[in-house]
Amino acid sequence: MKLGGQLVVASLLSLSIPLVGWQGTRQLYLGLKEQRVADQQLEADRLALLLAEDADSLTDGSDGSDGSNPTDPSPPQALPAPNASNAVATLYAEAIDHPLAVDGYADDWREIIAPTLRLGDGNLRLQSAKHDDRLYLLITVEDEDVVFHKPPRPRTDYGENEGPDPEEMLSNGDAVEIRRARRSGSTRPRPAWQYGLLRAIAPGTFPVMDRGRDWRARRLHDWQAAWVNTGDGYQLEVSLPAPANGATLALSHHDVDRGADGARIRVSTTGFDEALLRVQSTVPRMEHELNKWATPGTRLRYYDVEGHLLADVDRLYERDADAESSLLDAILYRLFAAFIAGELPLLPESRRAEPTLLMDRSLLEPGQTRRYVTRENDRVLGSMRKSGNGYLLFEANEEHASAYAGSQLARLFLLLMLVSLLVGLGLLGFAAVLSRRIRRLAKAADEAVSDQGRVVSFEPSDARDEIGELSRGLASVLGRSAGYNRYLERQSATLSHELRTPLAIVRSSLDNIESSDDDHATLVDRARRGVTQLDATVTSLLESTRLEQSMQSAVFDNLRIDHWLQEVAADHRALHAADDVEIVVVIDEPLRARRIRFAPLLLRQAMDKLLANAVDFSVDGRVTLQLALRENGLIELLVANRGEAIPDAQIANLFDTGAGSRRDLADENDNENEEVHLGLGLQIVALVARAHGGSPVVRNRSPEVLIGLSFPLGTLG
Repeated sequence: MKLGGQLVVASLLSLSIPLVGWQGTRQLYLGLKEQRVADQQLEADRLALLLAEDADSLTDGSDGSDGSNPTDPSPPQALPAPNASNAVATLYAEAIDHPLAVDGYADDWREIIAPTLRLGDGNLRLQSAKHDDRLYLLITVEDEDVVFHKPPRPRTDYGENEGPDPEEMLSNGDAVEIRRARRSGSTRPRPAWQYGLLRAIAPGTFPVMDRGRDWRARRLHDWQAAWVNTGDGYQLEVSLPAPANGATLALSHHDVDRGADGARIRVSTTGFDEALLRVQSTVPRMEHELNKWATPGTRLRYYDVEGHLLADVDRLYERDADAESSLLDAILYRLFAAFIAGELPLLPESRRAEPTLLMDRSLLEPGQTRRYVTRENDRVLGSMRKSGNGYLLFEANEEHASAYAGSQLARLFLLLMLVSLLVGLGLLGFAAVLSRRIRRLAKAADEAVSDQGRVVSFEPSDARDEIGELSRGLASVLGRSAGYNRYLERQSATLSHELRTPLAIVRSSLDNIESSDDDHATLVDRARRGVTQLDATVTSLLESTRLEQSMQSAVFDNLRIDHWLQEVAADHRALHAADDVEIVVVIDEPLRARRIRFAPLLLRQAMDKLLANAVDFSVDGRVTLQLALRENGLIELLVANRGEAIPDAQIANLFDTGAGSRRDLADENDNENEEVHLGLGLQIVALVARAHGGSPVVRNRSPEVLIGLSFPLGTLG
C-alpha cells in the first residue's frame, strides 16, 4: 500500500475515537432522558397541587373581565336548571389578540378555531370569540324566507283600553334575541336580565334594543351588531360586554315568513330554555398565575372538567439568555436534536391536524407522562394531572437546548467527541498534504531526466523535514549523475588522444624499419594495416559520439523531401562516377511537392551510410532510393540494391553496434586492400530514426535487399 493510503487508513482509524465517544454520549443521553421524565413528573405533581388550592378562586369569573366590580356581593345570575331534555351547552369564546370589525361578514373569523355550536333544530349556528372585555358572536341562521322588521304606522282609531301591540311594535320580522345575566350592582334578591334584540329593517349595521320586562325598547349603546344576507338565510355579527366566565347565556330565534297574501306569519320561536349556553373562555387570572411557573421551553395549559381550555401559557420556543451563548452550546443543541428527530418523527402535512381548544385525550390521559408530537408538530414531553376541578397539562420542548446542555458530564463527553473529530480530520488533512508533496517530488524527479537519459534540471526543496532532505538527496544524486555523463562524453576525446600518441610512435617505428635494408616489407605492411584499423576504430568512435551529441541539438525544419532526396542522389552519383554506379530515385506521388518536418543534417548522415553500404553490396551497380507513404501513416525512406539476402537470424540485431560489419576477415590474406568497416553505420541509422520518432527498417525482397528508416506522417508540415 502506498504511503498516502497508509496515512488515510491511519486517519480513518483515528475517527473511531469519536464513534466510541458518540456511543458513550448516547448512553448518557438515554439516562438523562429518563431522569427528565422523573423530574417532570415531580414538577407536574407539584404544580397540580399548587393550582388545586386556588383553582376555584382563579376560575370563578370574578376577575372583572366582564366589566363588573370583583367586590360586588351579588353573584352572577343564572337561569333555572333546564329540563331533562335540554342540557346546557358550553359556548367557548376563543381569546384573540385584536378586536373584530363588526360588519356581518365572516372574513375575520377564518383564523378562529373555537368550535361552532348548532342550536335549536340545527338551523342556527353560533361561534364566539373574546378580546379584553368584549364578547363577539357570529350567528348564522338558515331561513328560506328572510323578512326584515317593518316599523308599523301609528294608528289613531284605537278604542278605549286599546293600543298597539308592543311586541309587534318592537319586532315583526325575523329576529334573534340574546338574554344574559348581569350584575346589577344592588342587593335586590331578584335576578336582573339583559335582553338584546337583534332585528334590522335592512342589511347593514343596526341598533340593538333591550325590550326589558315591560317591552319598552331601550337602546343598548354598548352593543354593536350587523346583518348580512347569505344564500340560505342571514348572518349576524354581534359585539357585547363579555359576561363572567361560567355565566349563562340564552338565545331565542323568531322566524317570520310571508303568507300568500303577503301577510307576516310568525312560523316558529325557539325559546330561551331550548338554547341555554354557559360562556366559557380563558381566564386572565389563571394565565397570570401559570406564567409565574412557566419556564423557557415549557407550555402550561389548564382545562375545565369538560376539557375546555381556560389558560394557556406557551413558552416552548423561548430560550434562556445564555442557552446558546457559545459555539459548543449550539453544537450540543443540534446533536441532541438529531437524537429526537429519529425517535419522534414529525407528522407529514397530510396527517397534521388543526389546533384545538379542547383537551386531546388521544395524546395523553390524566396521570400519564410520555413523549409525543402535538397537533402543531412540536416534539414535547407531556404530563397530564388532575388539579382541582380541572386538568393541568405540562409540556416541555424536547428540542430545547436547556434539556441537554445543562449537564457538565454531557458537555465533557461531547467535547471529547468534538476534539477527536477535529484530530481525525487534522490527520486526514495532513495525510493529504504529505501525499501531495510526495507525488510532486516523484514527478519532479521523473521530469529531471530526459528521454535521452540526460539530466535536465531539478530544483531541490528548502523544507526542513524528511521530505525536504529526500529532495535535496535526489538533487545531489542527479548532480553527480550529470557530472558522470559529462565525464563519459569527454572520455571519447581523451581516449582518442591517448590512442593516437602510441599509434604515432608505432607508425614512426615502422617507417624506420621500412627505410632499413632488411626485408621487412610484409611485416611492415601488416603493421601498417593494423595501425589503419586502429585509427578507423578511433575515428568511428568519435563520429558516433559527435552524432549522438548533435542529435541533442539537431535543428528540424519544414522542407520538400523530394528535392532534398534528389540532391542526395546527385551528390552520390558524382562521388561514384568512376565506379559505374547507377542511382535511381523513386518517390510516391502523395509525397511530391510536400513539405515534411525533419532534421536534414541527421538524415543526410544516415543516407550516406546506407548508400555506401548499398554500393559496396550491389552485384549489378544499381542502387534505388525509395520514398513511400504507407497505409499506417508512416513515411519510409529506403535504399535498395541487388545482392545476397540478409539471414533472418541477423535481422533482429542488425542495427546493434558491430553487428553490421561487412566481412569477418576470416582470411587475413584476402581483401587486403579493402577498406575497414566496423558496423557503426547501421547503428547511426537507428539513432537517426529514433530522433525522428521512428525506427530502422530492413526487408528482404528478392532479388533486392532494402534497408532504411521510417517515421510518422505527423511530421508533415
